[in-house]
Amino acid sequence: MMAHAEANWVIREFAFSLIHRDRLLRKALWQIEVSGDLRAPIGQTIVFVFGDHPLPKSLVPL
Repeated sequence: MMAHAEANWVIREFAFSLIHRDRLLRKALWQIEVSGDLRAPIGQTIVFVFGDHPLPKSLVPL
């Protein structure tokens, strides 16, 4: 459970680091802040963070 929480934290911090480069992320990140739901499996969390937008190439290795 702790590893899962840490993985979600890493994804969240990475996503926030992209805000200044991609304004499309702001709405999705705001939705995470409002719902507080970062309990989804790591792949689902990425989909939730980025919605229907294609993942940036920098995220492909994740």
